[in-house]
Amino acid sequence: MMRTLFLFCACSLFFTCYAQNTSKKEIDHHVYDSWNAINNLIISPLGNWTSFEVNPNKGDGKLFIYNATLNRYDSINRGYSAQFSSNAEYLVFKIKAPLDTIRKLKIDKKKPEDFPKDTLGIFLLGKNQFIKKENIKSFKMPADSSSWFVWQKDKIKEKPLSVAPKPKPEEKNTDKKKKEKCSCRKNKKNTPPEPIKNNASTPAKPKGKPKEVSDILITNPVSEKTFTFSQVSEYTLSDNGKTVTYIKLTTDTTDSCHVYWFNTASEKNTLLFSEKGMAKTIATDKSGNHAAFIFSADTGNVKYFSLYYSDLKKNETKKVADSLSTEIPEKWGINEFGKLNFSEFGNRLYFETSPLFPKEKKDTLPDDEKTKVDIWNWQDHELQTQQLKKLEEDRKKGYKACFHIKENKIVQLENPTMRNVYISNKGEGQFGIGYDNNRYKREYSWNAIGQRDAYLVDVNSGKATMALENKSPIIGISNFGKYILWFNTVNNNWHVVRTTDLKDSCITCGIKTSFHRDDIDVPTPSFPYGMATWTEDDKNILLYDKYDIWIVDPSGKEKPYSLTQHVGAKNKISFRFQKTNTKIDWVNLNDTLIVTGLNEQTKEASIFISSIARKDFFEKTYDCKCNINTLGFIKAQYNNTIAIRPMSFAQYPDIILTSLNNFNIQQKISDANPQQKEYWWGSVELIKWKNFKNKEQTGLLYKPENFDPNKKYPMLVYFYEKFSDNLHQFHSPRPSHSTIGISEYTSSGYLIFVPDIGYQIGYPGKSAYDDIVSGTQYLIAKNFVDKNKIGLQGQSWGGYQTAYLITQTNLYKAAMAGAPVSNMTSAYGGIRWESGNSRMTQYEHGQSRIGKNLWEARELYIQNSPLFYADKVNTPLLIMANDNDGAVPWYQGIEYFVALRRLNKPVWMLNYNGDEHNLTKYPNRVDLSIRMKQFFDHYLMDKPAPEWMTNGVPALEKGKNNGLKIPQEK
Repeated sequence: MMRTLFLFCACSLFFTCYAQNTSKKEIDHHVYDSWNAINNLIISPLGNWTSFEVNPNKGDGKLFIYNATLNRYDSINRGYSAQFSSNAEYLVFKIKAPLDTIRKLKIDKKKPEDFPKDTLGIFLLGKNQFIKKENIKSFKMPADSSSWFVWQKDKIKEKPLSVAPKPKPEEKNTDKKKKEKCSCRKNKKNTPPEPIKNNASTPAKPKGKPKEVSDILITNPVSEKTFTFSQVSEYTLSDNGKTVTYIKLTTDTTDSCHVYWFNTASEKNTLLFSEKGMAKTIATDKSGNHAAFIFSADTGNVKYFSLYYSDLKKNETKKVADSLSTEIPEKWGINEFGKLNFSEFGNRLYFETSPLFPKEKKDTLPDDEKTKVDIWNWQDHELQTQQLKKLEEDRKKGYKACFHIKENKIVQLENPTMRNVYISNKGEGQFGIGYDNNRYKREYSWNAIGQRDAYLVDVNSGKATMALENKSPIIGISNFGKYILWFNTVNNNWHVVRTTDLKDSCITCGIKTSFHRDDIDVPTPSFPYGMATWTEDDKNILLYDKYDIWIVDPSGKEKPYSLTQHVGAKNKISFRFQKTNTKIDWVNLNDTLIVTGLNEQTKEASIFISSIARKDFFEKTYDCKCNINTLGFIKAQYNNTIAIRPMSFAQYPDIILTSLNNFNIQQKISDANPQQKEYWWGSVELIKWKNFKNKEQTGLLYKPENFDPNKKYPMLVYFYEKFSDNLHQFHSPRPSHSTIGISEYTSSGYLIFVPDIGYQIGYPGKSAYDDIVSGTQYLIAKNFVDKNKIGLQGQSWGGYQTAYLITQTNLYKAAMAGAPVSNMTSAYGGIRWESGNSRMTQYEHGQSRIGKNLWEARELYIQNSPLFYADKVNTPLLIMANDNDGAVPWYQGIEYFVALRRLNKPVWMLNYNGDEHNLTKYPNRVDLSIRMKQFFDHYLMDKPAPEWMTNGVPALEKGKNNGLKIPQEK
């Protein structure tokens, strides 16, 4: 199960050492399964241990544990979801069953509950010792220093009982020095209970549905102590590891519940509550001094719950709210689906309330006598499709309320009008902000950006005062509750509203820079570049312009200044703050701040350090030809050790350990894909050209390995909107979700051109034509592109543009359009089935960029619709339109297919049954990758066409003959 390996093989670190082949191989679908990805990278608090997973696209992965001090690796087959203990004494993780085992059980039609369960793994870091325990369902680790953690075994189905089971000990103390047997007795009032075991003195009444309960094990791997408690339905662990609370469900003549508290310091188990009925949703505060749960004594299907609070220091539990509480709205009660949360310091308990559902009357009609109808009303706030889509969510919807523990009072905060309230200072603040969008909901069908009203909510009284009316949705409350920050889309500046008197002030109006994005080419209000964070006590805000980061005092007393000292604007580098302390939501003024940069011209990344306290300090510590989006910046909690994952087109983002103190010392600790050197790969370069409007445009050109400018190459043009910032992105071989695999196609000898596209509102099709076709012609003029072997491929918005382009030009010899809109007039009135919302907003204010409704701009909708120009198409087209696409209705593909078929144009359509906008099912992804490659190879590489292209696959042969066979294959 585990191996300890050392760095004997420098070429591949701890992975298999691959032999150097003199001849390289071409990447195809056969290599997908074996290509690896690094997942779940974590660093221990002191930075001396690192853990990460290496998982293939399909198959069993490995969990690696790296000791930086000893330069040693340990690995666990199929390990995943690892977490270091907060004091870095051990690592906890799960181990999956082998994929082949699960696959065989699926073939044998076994049910999931019959599959092998996960195994718990514990690795003692100091001892280099591995422990495993069978049958784990979940585990929880404390956030702060503690040697304890809790794990639960997978569920056990309780079989119906007619006689009492034999008693068994409730607690097992596996202290390595001695084992203690626990006595069993009912807890008496005012008597500290001893550890509990099952009380099964009463014969159990047979039950129909089994309970999903199982053992929890409270474990200290360092002291080798474990306490086991059975029949547990829920459990929780405080952040400091001091308190475990759990709910035990038992079945006597009726269902009973028991709520316990285990103190890891005293190793004492205490009964907090025991009644006939159902308890659930247990919670503990960070300090482990408070607990809460909800309980219902009702035995029917409809249960009315009460809220209970436990003061663990006093060992007192009391009911604090139910449907009779006067502070809760009339005919409301405790919401059973809502979460219970304590505020940061345990002064408040947040819970949810909701209207009580009446008990359902007995059904007196058979199904064939019932009317089933959805009634659409033009005045509804939301379409029936939206309402039905979130029907279950609305049924379970709760409204936040607060129990003030010291004051022993309840305050209702949310209601059906103001459905979302967010409290400052991690729940401890005096104020919260509440949002009401009811007045604007109907308009969301054609303007999904939407406005809303914002209210300042006093958490002590529940009073809500309107602070902002009919404003943009970019509104939030500061960490310490002193300000409401919002972006004004009229003057394109940041404003704050002071919570003490609701005074509104513009805090960026005097700064000579632009805080709104100037590259937005969709018909919406301007959006800001964003805000990074607040500083302690709301003294400053860190705001972004296009390039630099600004320190702004919301009170207006201090003059704003550039944290990055205008270096961004001077050098066209976009700087962004990197949060490294996950414990707090703000930055300390004296902290060293980490800032990453992306060069607009070269697309290269860099890391700078800065300080708010030292206004003149801004220093570059690292730069690389890598992609900033996946730099993978992770810092150890208590020192300056960091992990970064730089990458380029030819370099997988492996893990490099370094330090903020000295970036010159770097250690690469992973080599996820050493086999890459055996395959043809390629290179990429940034290119620029003038489009048909004489405007400079940017794009990427990917070239095959050993590119020869004197040869002619087939070329595929792939596009969406803008892609050039991804110059240094690695493209791992893997089955396609919907688009071509760039590294696979360059390995096969293709050029890949990816142009950026700029749009004119009202003319998205023409805009795409201007940039894509002009870029294609620019490359044809270079003489290394075979002008008779150029293809197009795009998905979704790219699929639409593909479908449009082939109506305007015969330049391209083959095209593949995934999930294309072909008819904007019918798509305008369609539904986005994943949300149930109208598609109108897509055209009036969204990506489709018409900017007006259908009746104001009927001709623009027609001009931009490929369907109306299908007779102009001379390019063979492959369409993918899936019947479970929740974004683009699949009938858009059907409309285009039947039109081209009627016109006798070569066209094929793939419908992956039950799959989505971008394919999710692995076999479908592999299938699409193969068919797309066969399609382009036929038209651009002169390879024979497969059977599915020449003869099709009749419905009678579906599932039996995939049509992938190529004629010369035997």
